[in-house]
Amino acid sequence: MKRNKVMSFIRLGILVSFAVVYAVLAHYTKPRIIRYDLYKRIDTSKYGSEYNIARMFENCLVMNVDTSNVYYNGENLSYSDIENLLVFEDGRFFCNSAFINQLLDKDYSGDRVDLEELGYEVLNYNNRMCIVDMGEKDISLFDNLYTAEALYLRLSGKEQEDIENAFVDLPYLISNGRNNAVFYSEPSLNLGIQTEIYWHQINRDDSRPEFVVGEGEYDDNSTLVRVFNKMQTCTQQFLAYNSYVKGGVQVKALKSKEDVLIATAPFKSWPLSARRIRIFNTSGSLCMEIIPNLTAPYVIETGYFTGNDNEQLLITSMYPNNSVKIAIIDIDSAKYVKHITLQDSSLPKGERIRLEKTQNSKELLVFFKESRLVYILNLDNQKLTKLDLNLPEGVNGVYPGKNPGEYIVTADEEIFSSVYLVKDNTNEKINVGWRENRFYSTFAQDNPDGYVDRGIFAHIRTDLSSQIMGRLAELNSVEDALNNASFSEWRRSISSNQIEQYHTTYTMWEPCFTHRWNSITQTSNMSKIIDDKTGLPKYMALGKDNLTTNYHELNSAFLNGSYADGLLPMSKLRLYPLRTFLQDLSVEFRTNPERLVAVSPVHEHEINVAGSIGDYNYYMVLGFRSYLLSLYGSVEKINERFGTNFASIDEIDPPRDENRGKWDKYGGSDYFSYWSLYNRFIVNKRILEAYREALLAGFPPESISAHQIPEGDAVAGFLGEANTRLSPVDVVMSCGTAFGGTRYGTWYEQKNNWLINAYNAGHKNITIGEYSSLARGDIAAYNQLKYLFNHGVRMTHVLVPYPSDSSDYVIVKDKEMLAVYKLQRENNPRPGYTGGTLDVKHIFQDGKSYSVVRIGTGDDQNGLLKSVYDDGSWEGSVYFVPFHSHVDVSKVRMKGSTRSSFKSEDIKNLHHGDQIELTFKGKYTGKGKGKVRIYATYDGEVL
Repeated sequence: MKRNKVMSFIRLGILVSFAVVYAVLAHYTKPRIIRYDLYKRIDTSKYGSEYNIARMFENCLVMNVDTSNVYYNGENLSYSDIENLLVFEDGRFFCNSAFINQLLDKDYSGDRVDLEELGYEVLNYNNRMCIVDMGEKDISLFDNLYTAEALYLRLSGKEQEDIENAFVDLPYLISNGRNNAVFYSEPSLNLGIQTEIYWHQINRDDSRPEFVVGEGEYDDNSTLVRVFNKMQTCTQQFLAYNSYVKGGVQVKALKSKEDVLIATAPFKSWPLSARRIRIFNTSGSLCMEIIPNLTAPYVIETGYFTGNDNEQLLITSMYPNNSVKIAIIDIDSAKYVKHITLQDSSLPKGERIRLEKTQNSKELLVFFKESRLVYILNLDNQKLTKLDLNLPEGVNGVYPGKNPGEYIVTADEEIFSSVYLVKDNTNEKINVGWRENRFYSTFAQDNPDGYVDRGIFAHIRTDLSSQIMGRLAELNSVEDALNNASFSEWRRSISSNQIEQYHTTYTMWEPCFTHRWNSITQTSNMSKIIDDKTGLPKYMALGKDNLTTNYHELNSAFLNGSYADGLLPMSKLRLYPLRTFLQDLSVEFRTNPERLVAVSPVHEHEINVAGSIGDYNYYMVLGFRSYLLSLYGSVEKINERFGTNFASIDEIDPPRDENRGKWDKYGGSDYFSYWSLYNRFIVNKRILEAYREALLAGFPPESISAHQIPEGDAVAGFLGEANTRLSPVDVVMSCGTAFGGTRYGTWYEQKNNWLINAYNAGHKNITIGEYSSLARGDIAAYNQLKYLFNHGVRMTHVLVPYPSDSSDYVIVKDKEMLAVYKLQRENNPRPGYTGGTLDVKHIFQDGKSYSVVRIGTGDDQNGLLKSVYDDGSWEGSVYFVPFHSHVDVSKVRMKGSTRSSFKSEDIKNLHHGDQIELTFKGKYTGKGKGKVRIYATYDGEVL
């Protein structure tokens, strides 16, 4: 009996122990979910003209000459029954006194009142609009020129087309209105913000998808996530995990009731902080953390897995062992909703797994890479069905096709990029990288089926061929035309011959504007317009002596226009004709994308005034003043920093090398460096404006190139004054579009040449708008051309820079033609972005369907995302490289405490494209609302 009692106790103990273990295991499979606030995404649509007007002209009375419309304290009013509401005479504004008495409760007598008598600041906008500032806004008609023009158009009752195309002053701080804000120190250099806001302003109907992309699976990569808008330009980027988490990051987008969310998971399982899933919104705010009780690293997928209306997150281990365990989580409720365990002895153990959702929301495609086994998992009955597919060698991914029973297979390749359509145990190989393997030259022979083919270079000065030019032929009509023309009068339409050219040739299109004006009657008239404020030429670039200079090139002389901010007619002349031509060209592009080699709206943008560094146009001087004040806040601080002695803002002047002090010396002071940097900044703004117009027209980023002269490099020694050129290429290399430039001479043996810097930055779709090796021997000309071919160049427009009747011209042209002929006879594929495929996603939107595939998957590739039709040809909607090169992340040390404040160490050597990201989690335990204040300083001054 004792023995039996003991045995019974032991048995009970075993049963109890087993029950405890089972309960622990059951709990263990349940992930831990930490939920934070679900912040809504930033609404950039509100930052267009209307928003800027309301912000800038709050507490203002605004009236136009000869119109009855009034803007007062945020309201649009109309007084059509009042005559001579506002009149401008002898440099002053006069208003109907009865109107003023009625609106402002005054008692002025007489017919009209001088608005200066009101006691408020009165601002004059081009003698056309009067702004009575009744608050303390300190309105700047220079810095907020576009907003003032937008309000003028509205009060004037202009056509809707004019209003929609009005320029926008970009906000320096944008917020979602609640907790999350994004600060942009210079939004004019941010294509994401520019395209996002202008897209809403112009109100284009665009069905292209948005993207979220994470750094790829390589040991040195961080966990940087980038969010791209419909124009495929980056609007947000953030580190999903701490900077010491390496190896890249997976991302998946999913819809919630609050917002579009981004699920992230590192590819590696070390350190401990990598063993969790993080959910962000598209502004980069952390919304949720999930700690799965699964073996890291994880594979994630999103979909409607349980059949309800909420999109869910599915998680499994990347390398499952004895069983495949899957957890499904509802993001909106932050609850674990389902757990699946697959106990199948035939499944591979410890092998890499990939999951893809199918068109059936209750099914998953499961792929084991090493064993090349493919299954369909039914999430309802948890049944696995093995697929007998004819998979090619080097397969790295299997994806559901567009139709039932079809599968798309991606594979590793060295030079080509192919996918396989697998159906009924057959597979069809489809080349999706033919376009990227091709090379074009204006010296090549027509060869449409070969890898080296003839390309046409189409240079079109949209500014000088716009409709407005007809009104500039008479000097006395120039100012009226520039200031009062409607948007339609600025148009530059595409011609029928150009439409035919697009569809019958492979063309690199260069619709553009530049600072160089051909010396024709219209531009000569513009050069004679004198600014009332200064008595100096209004629209021309000026030297340090305030004189105009011509630009000389190849026995031609050009007038030198100004790139200054604050000159509204110049902004319209640059961008309105470009905008309309690009929109026309885009119509042809959308019907036949393969015919486009590239579109290059950037043609040698620079500031180049002979004998001076920079442009001394009055509006450049105003911009330089604003630039310095934005950094240092006051004249006193500017004087203290640079050793200047300006008594007021109006005295701030660029260096002119006139012995006014050490600060005035050319090349010998920080003040001179800041003047040079400001000029480079203006050029960069012009470059990004041109890129913005191409993106808004519908051209994806990697189809958009440049024709930019590298400073002091491309033309030094035989063309122009290279030492005066301010022609930056850094923003061209880093802004997310393709790269391109002008380059003459034989230079391929130089270790740090112009091309290798771009190639090492991940550019492999480079166009050269003007090129000649200037070689006098066959070998040198061919070797350099082959070097271009192997280092990312896609098109060369060969231009021999000598008089056509000279012996130099004949020799150099002959050698270049021989080099191209030899390259064409070899007929090898160009090693561009191609080399393997991965990640196929099908897009079904607004009646259109296509697939997006990542091409270029090797260690030295960047992963070009490209939209393709079923036959592998380019569809045209998607074409961009999320990360042109490796992103280096540096951690900034912080000092201080939560009781006082934190301060970072000084951050030095910042460049265009660099970002400072502040990430923190805070908890407030007091009463009322907690606040966090963040200050950014430059040289010790609060920005």
